[in-house]
Amino acid sequence: MKASTRMNTTRMHKTVARCAIALLVCGSLAPAAWGQVIFKSLTVDGTVEYSDAPPKGNKPLGRIEAPTPTPDQRRDAGSARETPQGAKAAAPDTAAEREAKLNAADAAVRSAQDELRAAEDALEKGREPLPGERRGTVSGHSRLSENYFNRLTQLETAVAAAKKRLEDAYSARRDAMY
Repeated sequence: MKASTRMNTTRMHKTVARCAIALLVCGSLAPAAWGQVIFKSLTVDGTVEYSDAPPKGNKPLGRIEAPTPTPDQRRDAGSARETPQGAKAAAPDTAAEREAKLNAADAAVRSAQDELRAAEDALEKGREPLPGERRGTVSGHSRLSENYFNRLTQLETAVAAAKKRLEDAYSARRDAMY
């Protein structure tokens, strides 16, 4: 895999992780944030950050005043968090189950990346003709035999299959995240 592809993949992983953390933090702290101020800022690397403290070292983009809820809204929010009996079966996975799914999906992605890297290395090394894959010509030169091209086709097919498995692993990991 090229260095630029690896860098883009790493950047994508970091962005996805930041978004997941932001969603978890915002979702779990939403009732606690009522009546508070949220600060929006731009980091050095160009990402937008939200926090409950004024930005230090980041470019401030604004502040959001969270409205204070009425007593009725607080009561409704409290009752919405309570789960009725029997609702556990329909409830989303626990954090541990989600983490296990994500870890399994990450392992599948790493395995598919390793497989693709190995297939690409085999293709690169396989471009050199093996003994017996050249035939002499009448003019005293040589040409590659059909065996060489068949072997190269098999190596290219293996690379394409490894790329497909990597795409499927990324898809499965995306599905495990949501």
